[in-house]
Amino acid sequence: MHTQSALVPALLVAVWPGCGSGSGLQGDATSEPDIEVGEPVALNGVMFATRNTTDATVYAVMHPWVQDELPMERNLGAGWEPMTLWLPAEEIECPGSPDECVCPTPPVPWQVRQILPGDEYSIGWAPGTPPSSRCYVYDTGFCSDCRCYRRADILPGTYAVTRCVNTDYECTESEPCGPESVGYFRPAVGAGEEICIRVEFEVPGVPSIVEILVE
Repeated sequence: MHTQSALVPALLVAVWPGCGSGSGLQGDATSEPDIEVGEPVALNGVMFATRNTTDATVYAVMHPWVQDELPMERNLGAGWEPMTLWLPAEEIECPGSPDECVCPTPPVPWQVRQILPGDEYSIGWAPGTPPSSRCYVYDTGFCSDCRCYRRADILPGTYAVTRCVNTDYECTESEPCGPESVGYFRPAVGAGEEICIRVEFEVPGVPSIVEILVE
């Protein structure tokens, strides 16, 4: 075990059980009236940069499903709903019928990436050319036993991303397990204190780099 200095936890994620669409309207059975949300917005790539501004090393857990590593939400005017900019794994996309739902066991994270003091770790969503207006929202009611994702439009509103890091790591097989190139430890899991930072941004108007500061 490698002990680092304690850091102060930040905000937690809030969720709203809705499902977006590309219709220009957003609401559920209890929302009256539906909310006009405008036309889809095409983005040309966004980088989420986790920057360590402390004097201690922190460790970002690398999830096999990036939407679990960087949970996202959006609020189009009717409350927060969980969503992702990344194409979900095929087995967790909503199928054509509830009878076809498959609820796979999420893969277990097995590696961490250190972020040294003053360093940063970035994950990009970059559809390239042409820009993309595609995102994916959770449908929490279609598959009764698990969540699934539906294709939707990136619509004007407030979006949020959450990054969690740990103050320590633990090798799961043998010591040492890193650091390998660019600071990877594997097989390893996060240990010590978990710090979660939530950052909101607006669409349209999101910068090309969204900074997530570990303070």
